[in-house]
Amino acid sequence: LNLDLHNLMQIGKDKKIAKPSSYANYYDKIALVFWKGGNNLFHAASLLQKFNIYKDMKKQFTGEEASDQATRVLLATLSIPDGAENLSILSKYLDVEEQHVTNTRILSTLLRMAIIPTRNGILKEIARLNIPEIAAPEVFKLYKCIENDFDPLIIASNVQGMILEIERLGEKLGYEFGQYSSSIK
Repeated sequence: LNLDLHNLMQIGKDKKIAKPSSYANYYDKIALVFWKGGNNLFHAASLLQKFNIYKDMKKQFTGEEASDQATRVLLATLSIPDGAENLSILSKYLDVEEQHVTNTRILSTLLRMAIIPTRNGILKEIARLNIPEIAAPEVFKLYKCIENDFDPLIIASNVQGMILEIERLGEKLGYEFGQYSSSIK
């Protein structure tokens, strides 16, 4: 396990050009690390980077494969809490702001991102790449409900039903979309 993790980190630091499939594997593994570590922001950023690699790597990146990748990116992005990139009040009082910025820069470097990702930045990028339209219709509907047609009086009941649909879709396709449910709620 330690050797695998070491090799994984070397791909991210390596200045030489590796195979795109190695980078796709790297972003998939690091997305899992971020998810397990509770960092939804960098989890979504990793999946977005993986989507970009697949899009560039495969001439015919359409259909089911593109939809599956887009669905995962969109769900991961929707699971990022508002203000995830901001420091907590406790962190500000403990005067660890500089350390937080340093850590996020290091994480951004691991993802080969020039700037530190934000929820809004990721949302703009997925809109630019038409990811919501490529994703599964159930997830696109959830995205529109949360990001575009926000109605505080009925959002809870609408989102609850949509999340159940998405969990069923994940079970049918063999994916674990349910992992995003609690974060989206």
